[in-house]
Amino acid sequence: MTMIKNQKDFWAGILFLAFGLAGGYLAQEYPFGTTTRMGPGYFPTVLSGLLALIGAVCAVRALVGDRIHIDAISLKKTLYVSAPVFVFGLIVKGAGLVPATMLVILASAMASSRFNLKHAVAISLGMSLFCWAVFSLGLGLPMPAFGPWLIKE
Repeated sequence: MTMIKNQKDFWAGILFLAFGLAGGYLAQEYPFGTTTRMGPGYFPTVLSGLLALIGAVCAVRALVGDRIHIDAISLKKTLYVSAPVFVFGLIVKGAGLVPATMLVILASAMASSRFNLKHAVAISLGMSLFCWAVFSLGLGLPMPAFGPWLIKE
């Protein structure tokens, strides 16, 4: 008899914990700084620590409470959510932030059993414009709304 009562929470917690520990390990290469003079390693270290903490709490909580069992993992839905993230990294420089973000949101939305193309397009357009406004206009990151693949200079 296994001690894990909620497999979903347990494995989600282990995944969060693993990513948090990996991020903390990779952030060690950068100077940490102090709270008042943060170095480049400060934010990733703190964020990784919080992610690892959330993962540990989630995994420990899965050991108590109601028993929930995972029957099967849907490979199709997993690919609909994870593959667009990799594609985003490949096309954002050439296509621009708005089309790349729209592609990620549209492709990820197809994993839902309640997928509606009209709603997905509206949400992806709004979120893409929001991301462009925050990252390009607000934070000043050099990410154009539309890249050289779509706009010829």
